[in-house]
Amino acid sequence: MSDQAPVIDWVHDFDHTDPRWTENPFPIWDELRAKNPVVHTERFLGCYLPTTYEAVKQISYDTEHFSSRRVVVRTARPEPPVGSPPITSDPPEHKPAKQLLLPPFTPDAMKKLEPRVRAICNELIDEFIAEGKCDAAARYSKHIPVRAIAHMLGIPEKDGELFINWIHDILELGIKDDRILMQAVQEMSAYFAGQIEQRKKHPTEDLISTLMNARDKNGQPLSDAHVLGTLRLLLIAGIDTTWSAIGASLWHLAKTPADRKTPDRRARAAADRDRGILARLFAGDDGARGHEGDRDQRLPGQTRQHGAVVVSCRQPRPRRVSRRR
Repeated sequence: MSDQAPVIDWVHDFDHTDPRWTENPFPIWDELRAKNPVVHTERFLGCYLPTTYEAVKQISYDTEHFSSRRVVVRTARPEPPVGSPPITSDPPEHKPAKQLLLPPFTPDAMKKLEPRVRAICNELIDEFIAEGKCDAAARYSKHIPVRAIAHMLGIPEKDGELFINWIHDILELGIKDDRILMQAVQEMSAYFAGQIEQRKKHPTEDLISTLMNARDKNGQPLSDAHVLGTLRLLLIAGIDTTWSAIGASLWHLAKTPADRKTPDRRARAAADRDRGILARLFAGDDGARGHEGDRDQRLPGQTRQHGAVVVSCRQPRPRRVSRRR
């Protein structure tokens, strides 16, 4: 794995994998936003970062100039990019690919999943409750989405360590080591290819079979490549994003005792809201992604070159915040 030199100048040489960025990006974002709505770095073969809501919105909606086919910014750009629809799909393919995933992830569908998720949580707590304490990230939040998504896909929950290792290799080590990334992608693809073949012989009622039985906008069955790509997305986005959200929530509650006394009414309202949020996360509406340019395009403060990649971290929309609750 190649190591990047430490960042000296965030405005002209940012690195979103730098430990200071991953530990606390907000002061860095504030600095970048104050300097330029779009900043550039030569790292990762050259890429751009929009720092304002307006710039992120412009890039996200400009599908003529910016493609979603390459959503991970790293030190290699293999051709063709590995597809994981709908997150790597562009219009007009994106909308029908995403609509295929909506029914299994509606709030009502999530509610039906709730008993199994509660059971998973209780099983995990039982493993450390006698100790009186634990590393909640390592022994609790990380395992909830792993086992929940395995349950939805109809694959063994005991394979969870495999999934965790693949995600670590793809989203962390693989950012700077193409060999590690491609090995993890190949292992994951082989695993799911085996699951698809099993269901061709013995159909089931899980999410994998749902995708295999789905039809595209022309009424044709999805290709195995499409199903494989969507399963990779569900595993990575469904697990990584969710365990981070659960861990961050526990960290906040640990540091903010007053919020642990939230009345039941507000807790129920938050649960209903969060089911909708989780449905969006599972369906591939993530918080940070890459876009690849199809041609030279003028951005605020920059001229982006053909083939350059843009890192889009979600930026808050300017608004007046009320402190009243």
